[in-house]
Amino acid sequence: MIKRETRSDFMEQILSKCPSLLLQTNAKGQTPSHLAARYGHSATVKLLISLAQKLEMEI
Repeated sequence: MIKRETRSDFMEQILSKCPSLLLQTNAKGQTPSHLAARYGHSATVKLLISLAQKLEMEI
């Protein structure tokens, strides 16, 4: 059976290669977690927090 890649998998792969994207802001100063929360994507918020905590441990 082939595993289907999810958005979460994609975000995890991208952020593991470029963790600074977690803190990247748009023109309004909003980070990815701000936008995820604003638009009600609670699973994404949890994932971003989890990834940030993992990266903090590695530093």
